[in-house]
Amino acid sequence: MAALSSPQCLFNSRAALQRVFSLATSPAQARHLAATGHVLHSQVRTYAAGPPPRRGPRGHRSVDSVADGPGANDDRGFSPLFTTAADIERSQKDRMPQDFEIKDPKIMVLENGSIAGPLSTRYVMSKLDEKTESLRMIRPYIPKGSPLRKGNKAAEDGAGPTPTSQRGAGAEPGAAAGPVTQQEQFALCEIVNKFEAFLKEQERKQKKKASAKPKTKEMELTWSISEHDLQTKLRQLGGFLAKGMKVHLVLGRKKGGQKVDDETMRALLKRIQREIQTLDAREVKPREGEVGRTMRLHLEGVVKKQT
Repeated sequence: MAALSSPQCLFNSRAALQRVFSLATSPAQARHLAATGHVLHSQVRTYAAGPPPRRGPRGHRSVDSVADGPGANDDRGFSPLFTTAADIERSQKDRMPQDFEIKDPKIMVLENGSIAGPLSTRYVMSKLDEKTESLRMIRPYIPKGSPLRKGNKAAEDGAGPTPTSQRGAGAEPGAAAGPVTQQEQFALCEIVNKFEAFLKEQERKQKKKASAKPKTKEMELTWSISEHDLQTKLRQLGGFLAKGMKVHLVLGRKKGGQKVDDETMRALLKRIQREIQTLDAREVKPREGEVGRTMRLHLEGVVKKQT
């Protein structure tokens, strides 16, 4: 059996030097560990934070610090997160932002006829019932220094023009001098019931569709119509067709009226056809009836584009 070696002395010179060098480097390591521990502690608290309560009384709360933080403003003089009328126009959408499309950090909220705010958009969204409620923007953000709209109370009170040096950064360069807003106006958003909003939108689309359909007029002429009355009727016909309307033109005999020969009736029909061609109108259906009896012409005009 090999003999066990005796243990080394713990107080030799080599061990003493190791302790000296380890003590010299320990403060830097300690500082490094403390900083790392601080970052980890901050991250753990951030990610461990639970989501805001889904329901509760809608009240005032401190707004997001995003809009006021360093670097929050762009060259326009205000945060690029705020949505202006120009932004909506550039988006080429037929409606304003709604729900999570609203990126403005602060908004004014209209609910049940009363306005509250400015409030944090994130906070307002956290209080909505996602199944039944929706947040809809009804007026975009207006930066300080923007020209006042017509009908604005400040403009009606005779607010004078503001020098360029006093205009807000949101004012467009080269804009005509005139009264401008003295304070920024946060976007106005409304809390709506989703089902009611859906019904209103359907009604709006139906009205738009109905208004897009060409209106229909019916005109009656007799084969024995006088020249004066014919000119009046042709002017009316031209007006209807120029608006793109549909016209049902009825030619017929008048009971007890003057009798006319076949050549006169055919000449009347040709004159009406020339008027239709002049207006670039067309017959949408084959004509019904025959000359000398009751005849129906189904016409539709074309709206001429203005150049």
